Amino acid sequence: LMILSYCNYSLKFEAIALGAPLGRPRATGQQAIMEYNAATQEYRKAETMNFLKSLFGGGRNEDRGLYFYVQPKMCKEILRIRVDPLNDLSQTDDGKGYWCRKVASAARCPFQAEIELYFDKNKRFKDSSVENGELVSEAAWVAQRGDRNQPRSPL
Repeated sequence: LMILSYCNYSLKFEAIALGAPLGRPRATGQQAIMEYNAATQEYRKAETMNFLKSLFGGGRNEDRGLYFYVQPKMCKEILRIRVDPLNDLSQTDDGKGYWCRKVASAARCPFQAEIELYFDKNKRFKDSSVENGELVSEAAWVAQRGDRNQPRSPL
């Protein structure tokens, strides 16, 4: 951080670097103004980046998604469905909860499973309905994939 000071009696500008090692020469005149402008520009960039990170949630590695597992009818493949409680949920008509509709299809399966998920007013999973398929446990999906380090299901 730099401070720009103006001395009336000598008509000079000075830039003083805060936190700089002792003995650093002070910049005067045009050089001081350039250093001050550069420091101000860096500060503004940092503040803008911090604002954008807080706005878009950057810098966090947490996954807030809820995972559900569905097996379309007449298919052996189990699909993992991700629901983001902050973006995917719509309020119900009566205003007492939320719901979400997802359509999932496997790569080698002609049928699409349609999943409707229902949540309470605190966005906690409450109920589900599935057409052309069935909800299965995370354990079945893990057994199919052989992968044990995946996020947990709310079921």
